[in-house]
Amino acid sequence: MNGEVTVDQLPAPDVSGITITSTSAYCDSETGATVSLSSSEDGITYVIYDALDAEVASVLGDGSSELAFDTLVPEGTYTIQAMRNGGNCEVSLATGFTVETVESPLVPEFAPELTYCKNSAEVSISNVQAGITYYLLDEGVSLAYPIDPELDPGVTGDEGSTITWDLSDEGLGEFMLSVLAENAEGCTVESPAFSVTIGEDVNDAFLLSVGDYEPEYCSSDGGVSLSIADLQSEVDYYLYRDNRPFDYLSGDEYGDEAMTFERRLVAGYDYVIRAIHSTSDCVVVSDTIRPVLNPAPHDANAMDFVNNEDGTLSIENPVADATYTLYHNANNELTVIEPAILHDGTNLLHGR
Repeated sequence: MNGEVTVDQLPAPDVSGITITSTSAYCDSETGATVSLSSSEDGITYVIYDALDAEVASVLGDGSSELAFDTLVPEGTYTIQAMRNGGNCEVSLATGFTVETVESPLVPEFAPELTYCKNSAEVSISNVQAGITYYLLDEGVSLAYPIDPELDPGVTGDEGSTITWDLSDEGLGEFMLSVLAENAEGCTVESPAFSVTIGEDVNDAFLLSVGDYEPEYCSSDGGVSLSIADLQSEVDYYLYRDNRPFDYLSGDEYGDEAMTFERRLVAGYDYVIRAIHSTSDCVVVSDTIRPVLNPAPHDANAMDFVNNEDGTLSIENPVADATYTLYHNANNELTVIEPAILHDGTNLLHGR
């Protein structure tokens, strides 16, 4: 039987101008790299083969400006072929195409306190790696600048150094903080997130009214009073004696006027003031206050007076460094009749 057979010549796929646009590396936290082509020809199948000529991924061209393979490509060396009509027409697009993995940064060791006072709110990480950029995030958004104002929100550090972020300007409230680490290849890891609250601070102006306070008093006084000024609303001022609560003032009740604790301080004990904010629990503690007892020179009822023949009056066994003043009591009015004399341990007080 005679007949005719028609053979059509199909054009080979045109790969001119098509390039591989994916990166040749992927992070070790991922399963592979995404491989893309800069363009494609409609109806042409593009296939990736590994070093053993096994098919790894394929995609049908649609004439678009960019075409991505759906399958992630693991580490290895590959060839990419462009085929028409089931492989009868096949052209090599790329040979020796290599995909590598990149080591991701270490997860930042981030374990902040759960509550901070505004003026001392700082968080940090210590397992810093050289060449890694770190970002402090609040619910995934870059939040705070590092301590050094010359640095960007993302900061790199030296190997083994510590990076600290200052949160004192971030306002009050609750933050969901985490730290993101990123290397030069774009691989990122993120620390666990922590709910951190920044509370109102205690104004330490009241400390100026305490200072290095060593109040002195006489035994006849029964103790010494303690006053503080510049009290702050929502702050409670607790006076402690030997680490035990002793007295209390409320900033809400007294405002910024000077107020005096009701109970007197006596020698032999250490006192401190703890100012505690009622909503944030932020605390300011004063220096230790140690009252000093100045003993009375005499028990007045036990003084021994001597009427001398010359009309003078003497005190036997006067106390050294004590000042004595002789008064005349007439009609319940005291009149000084002898100037005060500082006894030096040898002289007696005389009065006529």
